[in-house]
Amino acid sequence: MDVDKKNTLFFQYTLKKLKKKLKKIFSSNKKFLLGFSGGIDSTVLLDIISIVLKSYNSQKVQFRAHYVDHTISKNSEIWKKHCEEQCRIRSIDFVSTKIEKNPSISYSEQKLRILRYLEFKKIIFKKEILLTAHHLDDQVETFFLALKRGSGTLGLSGMIKKNGLYGINILRPMISIEKKFINEYAKKYKLRWIQDESNFDLKYDRNFLRIKILPIIRKRWKFFNQSVYRTTKICSQQENLISSIYKKKIKSMISTKKIIDIIKISSMKNFDRIAILRFWLKMNKLHISYKKIGLLWEEMANSKKDNKCCFKIENFCIKKFKNFFYIIPFHLHSIKKKFSILWLKNNKKINLPMKIGKLKKSFKKKRTVYKNKKNTNNKLNIRCPKKNEKILIKINIFPKNSIYLLKEKKKYKIKSIFQKFNIPPWERKYIPLVYYNKILMGAVGKFATKNSKNKKSKKSLEFTWINSIQN
Repeated sequence: MDVDKKNTLFFQYTLKKLKKKLKKIFSSNKKFLLGFSGGIDSTVLLDIISIVLKSYNSQKVQFRAHYVDHTISKNSEIWKKHCEEQCRIRSIDFVSTKIEKNPSISYSEQKLRILRYLEFKKIIFKKEILLTAHHLDDQVETFFLALKRGSGTLGLSGMIKKNGLYGINILRPMISIEKKFINEYAKKYKLRWIQDESNFDLKYDRNFLRIKILPIIRKRWKFFNQSVYRTTKICSQQENLISSIYKKKIKSMISTKKIIDIIKISSMKNFDRIAILRFWLKMNKLHISYKKIGLLWEEMANSKKDNKCCFKIENFCIKKFKNFFYIIPFHLHSIKKKFSILWLKNNKKINLPMKIGKLKKSFKKKRTVYKNKKNTNNKLNIRCPKKNEKILIKINIFPKNSIYLLKEKKKYKIKSIFQKFNIPPWERKYIPLVYYNKILMGAVGKFATKNSKNKKSKKSLEFTWINSIQN
């Protein structure tokens, strides 16, 4: 069999396999968003998907494409119109958003990648799956970048076919397909795509690898891509094995997903300790190098100034309080703003400031008395307000007078109450406090005061904090 015929057969086999994979994806899910840059990779995937949807019962599938304007190129508006047109001719719904950047700041590849995924997250529907056009050559580049960083098995696993990065369900149907198939498909079917000039800028590591390094390696070793693909799969399997071991170990060390016991970690050998911390961070979708995990332990574990410790990781930070590490959003580690929100009578739910979640209220026929303790399922059950009482939600505004807690005879200052329930200093500043006029009824999920009790009526009002920080 001659080379051309062999290549044709392999092309047809690859295309048939990809279409079969897409049909399987569409049969198991109903909502999809394609990350569509207008480049050759996403254009090929868009074209194949549009063909599959025509042959498939596409009425049951909701599919749309999303163009993210990075605001780097002067051509970005032209590219947006091109993407919109490519979707129009294929009868695909199109949406576009723009990344708002600070012009005085230089953005790295990694930062731009994070911002792009955050744009996807802004518009993605519930149960909608993000499809990306990553392919095997991208995987090889990712593998080399992980090598450069000195990554372990997690980094060397590369991009997996399916994951939940940034809280989005992501599928990469072309991850095992080489770039040469994409190029051949685009040429064969005379597709039109965008050529982003930044793809040739060698200041970006990925471009440097793709243009200068990998062509030389592939020329010498023809099946290098497949070898890397096998290695990433082996690393992924090893990572899954390690994760299953530490998943059992960590159960006794965490009270919630975002809190871990320092004393229990201290008794471990150094390599075990690093692995446990790494696994804990991974559970919370945070990834840092082994070196930084070592620094985290050195800087934080033995520090005597708990409240001043803050180890930043992406948009989060690690805080320490009474021999526990906490993961919190970075913007909450030092709050200065104060909030007082009047709850309008007809509102069943309100949005809380600083992205800390929502608060909803519901009337109950019978009162549920939650014990004054640190974890009460984010609820506060209190008496109903009188006709002349307005409901106020206060955050980072505290009463100056001493308070009687429910079922307690002793008065406490608010600071003493927080200390009594081991509530960390930074957390105190964003707990919703419920007031009737000027009288404190309680802190949602933490404690109720004596004022919240009503002996005459069994009816009550329950507040539930849908806490986005704990998720």
